[in-house]
Amino acid sequence: EQVPVARVTREFFEVFRAPVLIGRTFIAAEDRPGGPHVALLSHALWTRRFHSDPAAIGQRISLGNVPHDVVGVLAAQFETEQFDTEPAVWVPFQIDPQRVDGGNLFTVTGRLRRGVSVEEANASLAVAVAAYRRDTPGAASARTTWSVQPLREAMIGNVGSSLNLLLGAVAFLLLIACANVANLTLVRADVRTREMAIKAALGASRRRILSQVLTEAILVSFGGGLVALLVSSFGVRTLLAMYPSNNPYKLGNPGDGIPRIGSGAAAVAVDWRVFAFTVVVCFATAIVFGLWPALRLARVDVVAAMKRVAGGLGRGQTRLRTSLVVVEIALALMLLVGASLLIRTSMALSAVDAGFDPNDVITMRTSIAATPFETRAGLTGLTRNAIAQLQALPGVVAATATCCMPLETVWQLPFIVEGRPPETLTRNGRLTYSGFAGWTFVAPKYFEVMMIPMIRGRDFTEHDIAGGPGVVVINEEMARRFWPTSDPLNDRLLLGRGMRPEYDQEPIRQIVGIVGNVRDVGLTRPPRPEIAAPTIARTLEHVSGLPVARVRSMNQVVAESTARSRFNTWLMTLFGCCAVLLAAIGVYGLMTYVVQQRTGEIGIRMALGADTHRIRLMMLKRGTGIALAGAAIGLTMSWWLARLMAGLLFDVSPRDPAVFIIAPLMLVVLTLVAAWIPARRASRVDPLVALRAE
Repeated sequence: EQVPVARVTREFFEVFRAPVLIGRTFIAAEDRPGGPHVALLSHALWTRRFHSDPAAIGQRISLGNVPHDVVGVLAAQFETEQFDTEPAVWVPFQIDPQRVDGGNLFTVTGRLRRGVSVEEANASLAVAVAAYRRDTPGAASARTTWSVQPLREAMIGNVGSSLNLLLGAVAFLLLIACANVANLTLVRADVRTREMAIKAALGASRRRILSQVLTEAILVSFGGGLVALLVSSFGVRTLLAMYPSNNPYKLGNPGDGIPRIGSGAAAVAVDWRVFAFTVVVCFATAIVFGLWPALRLARVDVVAAMKRVAGGLGRGQTRLRTSLVVVEIALALMLLVGASLLIRTSMALSAVDAGFDPNDVITMRTSIAATPFETRAGLTGLTRNAIAQLQALPGVVAATATCCMPLETVWQLPFIVEGRPPETLTRNGRLTYSGFAGWTFVAPKYFEVMMIPMIRGRDFTEHDIAGGPGVVVINEEMARRFWPTSDPLNDRLLLGRGMRPEYDQEPIRQIVGIVGNVRDVGLTRPPRPEIAAPTIARTLEHVSGLPVARVRSMNQVVAESTARSRFNTWLMTLFGCCAVLLAAIGVYGLMTYVVQQRTGEIGIRMALGADTHRIRLMMLKRGTGIALAGAAIGLTMSWWLARLMAGLLFDVSPRDPAVFIIAPLMLVVLTLVAAWIPARRASRVDPLVALRAE
């Protein structure tokens, strides 16, 4: 079985205050170079593989081909997002301070002493860096910097803008809903004016009336909150089921995902915090939007209210209700514009040419670390046997092997073009290079399987083996950037010199081919210079005896590379649709109430000869004015919002004309439809019935 393994220093568990269920963590002797091989188990692996048996402590497990003694089991509640996937096994890092070669990727985390600020920590670090530069000249370039940042900021990373966008969308929805509630309470207050006047005339005190109205508002508010909690319990799980999980093989972009989601999205649920927030919102809504009408009704003028003719809304109240609906439309347009920009981004991503054909390609992965195959000869034999057996299967057209999938992981290595003058090379610490490029190990037929076009030269063949002449294939971007006026097929490359000892043993490689560009990092990134070499492979379980994991189609790999963008788009679209629906309901409610209040006026107009078309036009004119006012304000605010969203967009201008034309038109049309229904009802008023009611 393949399991994720975390290499950590002894102090890791102390820094993160990891609870140990049984056994212990690492000791100092185990975390030194050449120390004993020991391991801690996660609670999930201990439960699944050892059936929660305490006797697992002291047992020996094999990681690769290296035996490790189990010294402890971590408690189930311990979670860390220091790693892309939740580790199943933890082993000592055993850092060798004498090693100075590059290519080691790890994260350093510490806990500050009480009272020490981040600024003070950075000041102390600057002193240490200056001493390091003085004691080891040339070990680090002047451009290399070190700094301290809070763990919270490091975890959020570049997803902060997405979180703020989603938070803003939720806030806008809440404001739109509150505007609807405010309109509703104003309507109820106006309708019940005469009712409260009668109660006051019969002896009800202002305190009694105020208490009744507030109680009703609280009951309605908390009833809605209860329904919301029930719906959210299912809705949150549905949304999180769509959330893309972290890809353990994609390096360099840990901030793409929303932190603290947890394994299987288990860390997000309707818990006591959500319940408390709901209670606060419900109570605030009841007080804010119930107290105002309650005070108004408690101070009702009995005589004036009893004499009032229906339709007596004051001009101030009418303007307030209209203003609330205008605000709803403006906020809804902001969400609609944001959703439209993200939809345009998704469309642009789907139209990107990745540089390869993902159709009819199946991928799978296995690990050869700490196995007999982790040698040049072992890799060569494993690759050839696996490819031969795969190609013999019915339906398999071609098979190949590689270390790294496109859109997931590409290692960066320096290279030197042999024969170029020394003054053209860049020197950075111990490294000397012509440039950096993505470095991918592939087997023969890789470009055929992926349908990456061969522009010039040839592909790798079975004769390109370890011990033979070194060969390499580059992409168009690398040829354009580093050989603008010459032929790269005439040159040879030295790869990775100075990075690690093993790269210093690499042969000089002749450039034998140029292939088309592949978007190796992601669809949102342009192609980088890229190099491929036929030295590493993967295979099936029955060939190698090793477990196979991550069986996926290449179409799934492509979809996973844009999954988070599509998730954000889906959420914003959902928010935008809800906002438009709420705004339409607000317009419909306002126009319906206006028609109700103006029934007598409409009856008189029709009795004096006004036809249904004129009545309908009169009401639609009111709705059109509201829609245009809201759209004008919303466009101004959307212009500002689009600038904030620029970092989330791809191949779409934040001021995209299509979005800023179509979105307002859609919202205005929907608003007019919501206004047309009450207008149509107004045009069918019977003058005799209207006048009799008046």
